[in-house]
Amino acid sequence: MKKIIILAVIAFYFTACEKTLEVEAPSFDATLPKLTYRVGEQVKFNFTGNANNISFYSGETGSEYIHRERTIAEGVPQLQFLSFGRFLGQTNTLRLLATTDLQRIDSTAVVNANWIDITDRATLSTGADNTSSGIVSLADLLATGKPVSFAFRFTTSTGSVQPQWTIRSFDIDNILANGQAYPVMRLSSGSWVRINVNNPTVNWTVGTTLFINGGGSTSAGNLDYVVSRAVKLNEVAPDKALSIKDLSGNALKEYNHVYNTPGTYKATFLAINQTTDERKTVVKEFEITVTP
Repeated sequence: MKKIIILAVIAFYFTACEKTLEVEAPSFDATLPKLTYRVGEQVKFNFTGNANNISFYSGETGSEYIHRERTIAEGVPQLQFLSFGRFLGQTNTLRLLATTDLQRIDSTAVVNANWIDITDRATLSTGADNTSSGIVSLADLLATGKPVSFAFRFTTSTGSVQPQWTIRSFDIDNILANGQAYPVMRLSSGSWVRINVNNPTVNWTVGTTLFINGGGSTSAGNLDYVVSRAVKLNEVAPDKALSIKDLSGNALKEYNHVYNTPGTYKATFLAINQTTDERKTVVKEFEITVTP
């Protein structure tokens, strides 16, 4: 009898452990009094019901529900950077390179990589600070379908004062057909690696800028690279929602938003009830026209 009771308790325990924590669908609903607004006018959404969590996608760039899981978007990748060159008696000392076949970043791999010289697509400083490169198209590199690494190569010779170069910014954006620009890489996110080939007393400095100083006329010649991580040129970050209610919050009666640019926006509320085992959602969408 005792064994039967123990077995019954064990069976009950495992049955309880296997039971799914069910959840009801949110009772949430949202309404708008109209669908056309002027720039700067308050858009007031009215709510009924409730949900444990509510998120809002405004439909503006970077906050579109349809793109919440998107990581790749077709567009035209473009690079822009700012440079500052000094003591430029020696010419062609700075080159901008790109490659799709860099398997690792060390001296041997970098020197032997199949680099594409894209310097001529950009404008480099001739002595003025904050010289803009202009827009450097990377469309041909995107066509390879492979991640791309970038590098600045510094080459000098002894016998005359050697240049000093500063790269103040390095911005790659994916420009979509509708004109939206999605950041792919910034100088601060490039994970730049310094590679010294000749003259160990001179190398790139990586910080808020990329900087190298070749030295005086008696200094040895230099060959130095500073190399970025590989990036997918059509990469975009998934669009994000604004959380307007979580599990600890009281039921909301309304939510207000203001659009500052004319256009058509698909505003979306995502209401969620969730346990560790189950997730149920309600989606409410509104196509809003904003006029000047």
